[in-house]
Amino acid sequence: MKATLVSLVIAGVAVSGCTRSYVERRIADVSAAQSLIRWGPSASLKAHMKDGQVCVFSSWEFHDSARAVSGKGSFYNINRDSIGSGLFTLSYDSIALFESNVVSSRAGAAGGLILLSGASAVLSIYCLSNPKACFGSCPTFYAWDGHAMSLQAEGFSSSIAPALERTDVDQLFTAVPRGREFQVLVKNEALETQVIRAAHILAVPRPPGRRVLSTSDGVFFEAELLNLPLAARAATGDVSQVLRTFDGREYFSAADSMDLAAREEVDIEFQDAPPGRLGVVIACRQTLMTTYLLYQGLAYMGRSAGHWLAELDRKGEKACEMAGGCGRLLGQIDVLAAQGTAGWSVEGSAGETGPIAEQVSLVPLSGDHSRDGVLRLRLRMTKGFWRIDHVGLARLGPRAVPVRLDPMSIVPLGTSEPMRDSSWELEKRPLVLLPGDAYTLNYRLPEDPGRYELFMESRGYYLEWIRNEWLAEENPAMVAQMLSDPEKFLRTMAPGFKRAEPTMEKTFWSSRIERTP
Repeated sequence: MKATLVSLVIAGVAVSGCTRSYVERRIADVSAAQSLIRWGPSASLKAHMKDGQVCVFSSWEFHDSARAVSGKGSFYNINRDSIGSGLFTLSYDSIALFESNVVSSRAGAAGGLILLSGASAVLSIYCLSNPKACFGSCPTFYAWDGHAMSLQAEGFSSSIAPALERTDVDQLFTAVPRGREFQVLVKNEALETQVIRAAHILAVPRPPGRRVLSTSDGVFFEAELLNLPLAARAATGDVSQVLRTFDGREYFSAADSMDLAAREEVDIEFQDAPPGRLGVVIACRQTLMTTYLLYQGLAYMGRSAGHWLAELDRKGEKACEMAGGCGRLLGQIDVLAAQGTAGWSVEGSAGETGPIAEQVSLVPLSGDHSRDGVLRLRLRMTKGFWRIDHVGLARLGPRAVPVRLDPMSIVPLGTSEPMRDSSWELEKRPLVLLPGDAYTLNYRLPEDPGRYELFMESRGYYLEWIRNEWLAEENPAMVAQMLSDPEKFLRTMAPGFKRAEPTMEKTFWSSRIERTP
């Protein structure tokens, strides 16, 4: 999940502002209303064209076979001057984004391009109390861990518009195959439209007693996890007990009250580090700072959010580069190694966009940095932006090559009839999930599946629904500041985030949307 986008806005998820330096996270399902948004007499549809013009439909019909929409409406040029009205037929390929105040399965294939404006957060009392902390951030993937179907990964969290579609690789670190038939449950548990254009399992051969780990740039290594004594100290004191094991307890700090880009450091020592090529293993997720900034940015865009997101599609990488200023300032977790009297060397970075699922990242070290068996490392990161469950060392073996597996079938949760079999190609006919939707993806693993490390490779994008509660905050000047002066924007946002920070984690996990079969 590479951070690239209005990521801008996008950062991650914020953690609670308690005085403790760690938290134990427990995940529990939350039910929500079955009926979300209904079509009504005041329904409207706005088509943002790739050439900058806009067509506003008062009545319309989608034609999936022809990949077009037709209906009665009015056309406006890039200056929003009226240039005609009547009956129009528009190809999906000419449209950057649809915007509507309703959503329905009638939308068919076009549904994946519809930005919903005016969604209400009243589906959850938690969202009503803190609408900038509602659950969201892309599709969630569940797999069997030996006890239950547990949360394993979240897909393409930084892809908040079609122009930002990206491929994301996440390790299913605790998944346990029960045979060659392997199931992954994918859910939309948020107020957003999710479009999945690829969902592969990467099965990577691993030798007995070893794991396979992946770097942030997608290189796989065989690895022997080393259980070495660890000392770790943050500004708040000793955090070694929190970081020593992968157990759900997470180290995190409170964000800075004056500047959300302020940095912190955690110093770590490993005793008895062996010779040979080593790598740092970090299991982490983001706090809700990104979620807050994403939602606040969309609130400032207000009724013009469709226009801004369509601009990303029209202007391509240049617009995405400009929009990603906040994400670049917040950054990843930098790993530094002590060089004796020569200071510190930057070895690499870890961490992916997203506050939902912990991901395990590998940062290979460039050489033997230990002194008398002691390896000193430093983690440098934005305060209040990361939740770290575990830091460890691994002895690295050779690179590994994955086998890519397509889903054999896709079955809606609660049914036994496949919606799609292997003849369906997600790239051509993507899977569109509305809030509460869930599907079982069925795969067939290679023989002796226990000999393989499993990763989920997903590709797509999602569109956050614009909440009614946000529209009162529409502020074009703040959008301009976010895009042109991200340093000032992160300082401006600090007081508001600090007020929300203490309750965001509870609100986030309490506001998931789930439909039971």
